[in-house]
Amino acid sequence: MVHSLTSVMVESALDGTSLRHMALASNIANAHAENYRPMQVEFESQVEALRSSGMAGSHQGLTPQITYGANTTGGSNAVDINMVLLNQNTLHYQSLIKGMNHYLGMMSAVLREGRG
Repeated sequence: MVHSLTSVMVESALDGTSLRHMALASNIANAHAENYRPMQVEFESQVEALRSSGMAGSHQGLTPQITYGANTTGGSNAVDINMVLLNQNTLHYQSLIKGMNHYLGMMSAVLREGRG
């Protein structure tokens, strides 16, 4: 399979978004747990560095990072905030899938030389 910069970037973003989804779900599930340290996922800066370098083959070094916040008691406010973030993350994931499907459709048309 051809690994273009676009497909590598989207694949990496999907991996990071999926990991963020799991972290947010864990934050929601444990919002009322004592001394729970909420998780966050950082990968956008790595994706941006990959994009800036223009090196499609270097995606193996791209690993989303999980960081932990301070111990909190959570509460309904934490649940509400994390629910909003989870919904935002879901929309981001769906947008990436839609974009990748469009890209693959264009690549398919190119390979078929425009024939149906």
